[in-house]
Amino acid sequence: MAITDIKRDLAPAVCIVRMTTTNTLAEVGTTGYLALVAELAAVELINNGPFTWVATDVVLVSASDGWGFFTISADFESLDAIVFSTTVVGAPVVVGHFASFASTSGNIEDLGYLPSDPAKTSVVMAGSAVVVNHIAKFIDTAGTVDDTAGTAINSGSLQAGLSGTAGSLISFPASATSGTLRLVAANSAADVAGIITNASLGQAVTWTLADPAGAASKILQAPGSLVSGNLLSASGTAGLAADSGYPANGLQYASVAITAAQFNGMYAAPKLLVAAPGANLMLVVDSIQLVMTYVSANYAAGGVVAAQYDLTANGAGVAASTTEAAADFQAAASTVFKLNPSAVLAPFTTCANKGLYLSNITGAFTTGDSTFIAKVFYHTISTNS
Repeated sequence: MAITDIKRDLAPAVCIVRMTTTNTLAEVGTTGYLALVAELAAVELINNGPFTWVATDVVLVSASDGWGFFTISADFESLDAIVFSTTVVGAPVVVGHFASFASTSGNIEDLGYLPSDPAKTSVVMAGSAVVVNHIAKFIDTAGTVDDTAGTAINSGSLQAGLSGTAGSLISFPASATSGTLRLVAANSAADVAGIITNASLGQAVTWTLADPAGAASKILQAPGSLVSGNLLSASGTAGLAADSGYPANGLQYASVAITAAQFNGMYAAPKLLVAAPGANLMLVVDSIQLVMTYVSANYAAGGVVAAQYDLTANGAGVAASTTEAAADFQAAASTVFKLNPSAVLAPFTTCANKGLYLSNITGAFTTGDSTFIAKVFYHTISTNS
């Protein structure tokens, strides 16, 4: 294959050199094409001698696969670039497809690239070099996509994985090597969706999970609605919590330290054990243990000891427990004394919204220096419901 005809259109400045060849446009555009021995011989034969090239020549080439305009190289050995060509590789083409360059010479080709929706007028472009497996998002209103850092929003659901293919949602904190939050589905006997919903919050809330110090720890969760004010109870061993049916004020406990001075003085100034619970509520004693730690001096005198409602002096308040004889506290050894619930009936007006106090009747204790801890077990009841 070679050049079969070559001639110049005479002009005062830029000249068009018309050349016919049996080569393709791509072959004509290769470096050194005009310097090939076969081409030189063919030109000299056609031109009756060497062809004289001019730097301003524009070459119109008729090739085996079409035609196109070329510029001449500075060394007159190559036809550099196609200035214009009607050549389309693989013609005929499909209407609506994108054209693609088929060679560095500028040939175009239909490679089957087509718009996903021909009715749309914008072509999405990448804003920069992207990273494999990163999620692309729009970075402007013109439709440019990129995988740079920023918020990616989906108006619907986000799905990680699919049935039979595991997927997880992973969140990293701002600091490196500081752990991750991972939501990973576990195998279940049935295809049941787990849904986490939030209540209507009146402010921004941050939930912090403390370190459970266990590799297989569980988050406590309730399988259904709970009753406000009731205690929780474990439902099995998997971390489920159930409503116990018992109010939180069902059984309560208080531990109160009592000095020797307070014990000796509680005849005139009863010692507070549990504060008043509030309107329409009453404290009911289940049991009280008075744990006496003996020091060195025995108690003397005094009178029977009991818990009472309110701070009435001299043990004259409404009884809230049974009594313990004064002589029992005069022992020279550490001892535990137990007071039980009182069997004495009392109207609400004398015990509702009243605190529990420890006092004694007859007279004050003297001389003793032993200390006490009162362990009070009680519950709170409503007086109007």
